[in-house]
Amino acid sequence: MKPLKLFYSYSHKDEELRKELENHLSILKRQGVVSQWYDRNIEAGAEWAAEIDDKLDEADVILLLVSADFLASDYCYSKEMRRALERHRKGDATVIPVILRPVDWQGAPFAHLQALPKDARPVTLWANRDEAYTNVARGIRLLCQKLQRPTSEKPKPSLPDIQILCDDVTDVKCDVLIVKYAQANYGVDAVVSKLLVKAGVSSKKIQPLPGKYSLVESNGVLSPTSVLFVGVLELNRFDYGQIREFGNYTLQVLARERTPVRHACLTMHGAGYGLDERESFLALLAGLFEGIKEGAFPPSLERISVVERNSARAKRLSKILSEFDSQVTLAGKSTGSKRAAFEKQF
Repeated sequence: MKPLKLFYSYSHKDEELRKELENHLSILKRQGVVSQWYDRNIEAGAEWAAEIDDKLDEADVILLLVSADFLASDYCYSKEMRRALERHRKGDATVIPVILRPVDWQGAPFAHLQALPKDARPVTLWANRDEAYTNVARGIRLLCQKLQRPTSEKPKPSLPDIQILCDDVTDVKCDVLIVKYAQANYGVDAVVSKLLVKAGVSSKKIQPLPGKYSLVESNGVLSPTSVLFVGVLELNRFDYGQIREFGNYTLQVLARERTPVRHACLTMHGAGYGLDERESFLALLAGLFEGIKEGAFPPSLERISVVERNSARAKRLSKILSEFDSQVTLAGKSTGSKRAAFEKQF
């Protein structure tokens, strides 16, 4: 079995910390589990940017070595990290953030990924730094074992339908209602939060930071069985790109929670605070479609309903949805070949 190609994305100011991590991963290299690459391996005379791009595109596992200097580096943040996350979303590579030094990384594009070491505690804050690196190495070993494990061919799960419902979201019977928490409560999110707090749910439990989430039972005060609160950036920073990421991330969370979900509901975002209605909805659809194509959704999921109380807007959203060449469930009708359409669209 060929070693997995491992790529370090890091700031040169963290070179010493990177070397320490490399030493702890040396046993994986000796055992033929991984082959490691970082930009110091570029030979004299080579075009460094092209070489980095090639190695990044070949990598199976990409480590983001997170620190203030990493986030401040335009090349690390805008070039390497963006490309790494793009390959991760497509399923071509696996990205692991490794938190080296304390820094506020909540809301970063990689914030939804499982970070190392344990509990995302920065390496430099551990009393025994070797213990921190050992924790990171074990996490990487487990991932590599999973990636290298032979998988039997399994039939692909059926793809969920996406539909528009004209209704009050608190009255829709579904397994989970998905709402955002933009570091304050607004609109539907505020209504849902108020009802849950009245039912005895702690307000702190339903106010996740960006990149975090909280899944709570509705306790019968809402028709949805449970509510998933997803922490996002402040409303004035929650743009089209963030809406797209929100759609994708919510499906990943549901898959991660392993809770049987057949019907999930959510509302659209953006039009209520100045963004274009059509572009906002297209961004949400793009995120959902990406997650579905990547298989990042619960196998039990049959239906995703975008709920809109305003009938005129619901009709406009239905028209936009029908423009996607996929199976659309609306008023009991469906059109097109769903799997082929998803594969073609994204």
